[in-house]
Amino acid sequence: MRAKADVAQATLSHDDKKRIVDKLLSLQAEQHDLTRTLLELIVAHPVQQETLELEPTGDTSTTPVERLVAIWNDRTSRPIPSCREISKYRRQKLTKRLGERVLDQWTEIIDRIQASAFCRGDNERGWVADIDWLIGSPDPAVRVLEGKYDDRKTKGSRADLVNAVPVCPHTPPCDAPGRWSCVMKSRREALEEPL
Repeated sequence: MRAKADVAQATLSHDDKKRIVDKLLSLQAEQHDLTRTLLELIVAHPVQQETLELEPTGDTSTTPVERLVAIWNDRTSRPIPSCREISKYRRQKLTKRLGERVLDQWTEIIDRIQASAFCRGDNERGWVADIDWLIGSPDPAVRVLEGKYDDRKTKGSRADLVNAVPVCPHTPPCDAPGRWSCVMKSRREALEEPL
């Protein structure tokens, strides 16, 4: 039996071998496209989302990827950037992330990102969350759901310092209201002091 296979292989020309390889690559590409389409269909109609079809959302997006991007754009605002384009990279990442969670969970995640001062840039580096950060790996969604980026009211936090009403340190207190009059008085006093 092995001898027949060796003979058959030896009788194939270089062009025949090339046609067979091309056909195999073509079939592999078709299989990849079918797998991606099947995954999008599965994501679009999981058991957990059957109730969503009963409630009209007014969303005219056709694919789950487009629906997720529409949710991102509808529920976030500046300084969080909107998603203007779905590149090939983004489509792949969005499809992968949609296989991990239903749209209701993504809506909750996006709402929590919008509500987070940290994700909106109130942090030491001025970093702002964007859709690429969210879909780059499964970890950001997990951290958002676990509350890592939720706003916290802690004594002495940066938000408390920024929003605090200034108190005049001078005796007697400055008579003009507002922080700037007190600052100006401090500067005048510093200039008037002899060296």
